[in-house]
Amino acid sequence: MAVVSLPRYFVFRLNVGDPHPIPWIRVKLSCAMGDALYPHPQWKNMAALWESFYPRTGLGEEMLKLQGWTDVSVREFNTLGRFGEQILLSIRFGAWSTVHDPVQAANWARFWRAEIQGYVHSYRAVTGVDLTSEITDTRQAAERFLQPSVHLRNRLSAQRQPR
Repeated sequence: MAVVSLPRYFVFRLNVGDPHPIPWIRVKLSCAMGDALYPHPQWKNMAALWESFYPRTGLGEEMLKLQGWTDVSVREFNTLGRFGEQILLSIRFGAWSTVHDPVQAANWARFWRAEIQGYVHSYRAVTGVDLTSEITDTRQAAERFLQPSVHLRNRLSAQRQPR
């Protein structure tokens, strides 16, 4: 850890001329990519150690606002994107507009079950919308079918509200 350790000022310092994210984000992204490519507990341990050395607390509202940070883990965004793309491509290349066999649909759902469950879980973690809940009124339906970016924007603004 001593190799990547820096004074706190440099870890959260934003250099406008630098195309790279700040060091804090670079280490977190490296851990997330390492875990996605080579699953091993060392990546989670490294990310947790990094957060313990450099917690985001005390950064000030402006820095948090500037970075646009959320309380959701990068891992949830990764899972949402990865599983969402896999599910979408399986539907697109499955030519479902010409399929009328319920057995084939059931087989598809069974094959992609883990990815669908992972997507639904990550969608809720990222947007705050539970896709598995029963819709009881039209307002819930209207909110549920908004674009995920709208849900994320609303969630970020709610997090930034003083409590």
